Amino acid sequence: MSRELDLIDQIISRTNCSYKEANDALTQTGGDVVESIVLIEAGKFPKNTTSSGSQSKINSDATSDTSDHASDASNIKMEWKSEVFKAQLKFIGATLVKLFKKLMQMKIAWQKDNKILLELPLLIVILIAWFTLPFSLIVLVIPFFLGINVLLKTNGKKDKDISHMIKAQFDDKEV
Repeated sequence: MSRELDLIDQIISRTNCSYKEANDALTQTGGDVVESIVLIEAGKFPKNTTSSGSQSKINSDATSDTSDHASDASNIKMEWKSEVFKAQLKFIGATLVKLFKKLMQMKIAWQKDNKILLELPLLIVILIAWFTLPFSLIVLVIPFFLGINVLLKTNGKKDKDISHMIKAQFDDKEV
């Protein structure tokens, strides 16, 4: 019984049909889940079955009812999928807004002799680096040769000296 319910649940999750339709399709196909799904999705599965589980005769009205049911079911599926898609887009949009706000709050500062020469939001630095990649790599390396410190400033936290971390990677000693 549990296995049969699992098969019915598989059919329902893939076709969004009722338990009765899933059970009747499973009975009609001899327990073949794939054939049951194909039968229901193709709209060839008759809604009217007798209580003994055998298929009743389908007249032209029943055929049109079945095709109407199939188109209604596909419309419901598409509406459901579009609602899920809209919810996912809203979540992604909200996440991106939070990320952009955080990147705008974080700053990259170029400092020499405790005097800030230039300070830009991290998002702007990333965008400039992205669109001017070969040139920006050269520009990012020059401050290290000129003795300019590059700091990552975050709200409420201690500034991180990026140039110090990079220099430490090239030194043999631990800093």
